[in-house]
Amino acid sequence: MDSTGLDKSGWVNKKAQVMPSWNPRYLVADPLHLRLKYYKDRPSDISSKERGELKLANCTVSVDQTTNDENVYRFLITTADHRKTFHLEVETQYEMQEWIRVIRLISDLGVTKQNIIEESKMNDNYETFKLSVETLLQRLDTQSTEARRSLDRIAKQKWKSKCRLIELRDEMEEKHRKLRIKQQEMKAQEKSYREDLSHLNQALYVLQQQVRRSNEIQQQIVEKFGNNQDPNMTILDKAKSAVQLCRTLLSNNPNKRYLGQSQGLKAAKSQPDTDDNKDNSASNIEEYSKNQNLDTYADKKDKKKAKKKGRARSYSDLTVSKSDIFEDEMAKIIMDAFPEILNDGANKANDQNQNMYEKQNSEVIKIFELYHRYYVEVHLPREMELRKVRTKCEQKYNSLRYVSNKKELARREEDEIDWVMMEMKRAIDRLNKEGVLAPNEKPNKKGKSKKHRNKDDDNNEPNHFKPPTNERRDSSTMIPVLAHRSTWSEASDTIFQLNVARQQQYQATKDLEESLKSREVVKSWYEEKVVSSY
Repeated sequence: MDSTGLDKSGWVNKKAQVMPSWNPRYLVADPLHLRLKYYKDRPSDISSKERGELKLANCTVSVDQTTNDENVYRFLITTADHRKTFHLEVETQYEMQEWIRVIRLISDLGVTKQNIIEESKMNDNYETFKLSVETLLQRLDTQSTEARRSLDRIAKQKWKSKCRLIELRDEMEEKHRKLRIKQQEMKAQEKSYREDLSHLNQALYVLQQQVRRSNEIQQQIVEKFGNNQDPNMTILDKAKSAVQLCRTLLSNNPNKRYLGQSQGLKAAKSQPDTDDNKDNSASNIEEYSKNQNLDTYADKKDKKKAKKKGRARSYSDLTVSKSDIFEDEMAKIIMDAFPEILNDGANKANDQNQNMYEKQNSEVIKIFELYHRYYVEVHLPREMELRKVRTKCEQKYNSLRYVSNKKELARREEDEIDWVMMEMKRAIDRLNKEGVLAPNEKPNKKGKSKKHRNKDDDNNEPNHFKPPTNERRDSSTMIPVLAHRSTWSEASDTIFQLNVARQQQYQATKDLEESLKSREVVKSWYEEKVVSSY
């Protein structure tokens, strides 16, 4: 039966020295003489003559990397003087690892024995071999102790890294909470700006239409007064024609708010110029003026009441002007400038006594005063209101753009925070799966049902961050971190150190297993084969 201890034996394929062919050979390790023997056939007695041997003291053993076949497991052994090399092949990787372990142990045993002989000037006998084995066992104990210390140091380092990641995660959660509040405020502010801008655009459109209509009326009135095609037409006739034009434009005006009040004026102008009709026309004009004054007074009173109540003026109020029937305003101003329209007979005597040049100059002055009065009292307030509303529109638009840009930056910052927290959550979850716990921390019991868990338990979990459900990006996609670069730099360094610590932990665990197994192999062989035989 093949042996599996330090005196391991078994079948292998050995590459021939002369002809490059692989031949089956029975290999036997001899720790007492620090050599490796091989036979063509399995010997019935280990003391029989071998076909060849290889000195293992201070030899070199390594895996053969020249083959590309994954199912072929080859390794080679080279003597200390590099004069002889064995190329061996086995069936499984486990068998190859066992052979490499045994050969390295015998090589270390030979080096230890040689050092003891040179240092203590002892002879090569049983006592020297016994001391060499004990020294090798002590060295393996030292290696296992160092591996345990490395594992303890790595565990403490991983715990500190976990604590720091949790602190950074909590800081990012607080930033995320504040950012959400800030986003809600900016969203409400953006909504308010959009509503205000909508009202302002409506008011701007109405004011633009009013100014345009006022300009058209002024242009038509100027054309009426400047018409010199009929030389017999007087200024008074032109004024009557202008009032008639205002009535015509008023009938075509879609806004009928003041049309009912001007029906009296319209009816008075359509009747013959008798004394009764003139008195009725005058009374209608006076009534119209009183109604206008009453409406103006009522508007002022309502505004005073609104100010007393503290109501803020809405931008939609700008769409309803104090008087947007410019034809009425123009007709009123023309009649105020030329009262002779209503009482032509009473002013004939004054016209005869007045000089012709003085009369023309006074009429021209009346026309310019008419233009000036209409422009100052009716048209200019509309233009000033239009400029005011246009300025407010630009201000609101700029404010809306500013808030929208800030909202976009906040959204990018939120994406950064979500991505950074997701990476930290992934690292903390991995540490939890690896069992990295505090000295006073106990692992969660698997049998604990979710019904008995409280909200405080969820908040006290090592990693209670829940990633957002409406993610706009894939969690595996990296995004540039700009707003929280320092935090992510520290977190990424910590995660990188954790990966390095895992590699070190894997190597330390492997060294610990190797040293413990090697110690067990040497100790069992020494107690069974050497001590019992002597």
